Amino acid sequence: MEEQKKEPRLEPDLIGEEGLPQPPVETEPGPVHPPVEPSQPPVIPHYRRRGRKILGWMILILGLFALGLGLEYFLYVRPLTRELKTARADLAVLNETRDKLAAAEQNLLDKQAELDVTSTSLKDAQLHVALLQVQNDIAVTRLAITGQSWETATTALDLAQKDLNTVGSLMPGTDSIIALQTRLKSATEAFKEKHYTVTQSELESLVGDLNLLVQRLVK
Repeated sequence: MEEQKKEPRLEPDLIGEEGLPQPPVETEPGPVHPPVEPSQPPVIPHYRRRGRKILGWMILILGLFALGLGLEYFLYVRPLTRELKTARADLAVLNETRDKLAAAEQNLLDKQAELDVTSTSLKDAQLHVALLQVQNDIAVTRLAITGQSWETATTALDLAQKDLNTVGSLMPGTDSIIALQTRLKSATEAFKEKHYTVTQSELESLVGDLNLLVQRLVK
């Protein structure tokens, strides 16, 4: 028997709408990507690493410098500013006391020149002048202690003691004068022992007591 010829079988997608065979569609091959190499960390040049180190040291040095400035301000500048304010206040008190002393001395001279002045008013004027002299001595002492002028402070304390004794001779046995002398003695002892803060505190209280006594005498 003769072999029967097999007719070629057409694939469905090669048959057109009219049942006729269509030529095969050639497809273009996709793009070929080269193999991707594993990424390597960037290499930092030597000069950049050195620059970073120098920058770090500069930041550290600037930080230490700023810290030093802060410590210097809190340890030295602020205390000196306070001492300066105290010195200015004491200087103002000293100038005011000197003006009052000059006016009181002039008043004393005027009263002594008057023939009809009584012994009582003359004694009051002398007492007023003596009290103002004590105030002046204490103001000089406080200003000298603030400026660390120890010789001046010692001399002013001695003068304050003498002038206060003069006040005591004009007002013998008075409790207020005895209290003033006791406080001045405490301030002198603290100064000799170099307890300057205690000395300033005692002198400040003494100034307040003297002001009260002067105001009482003026009235």
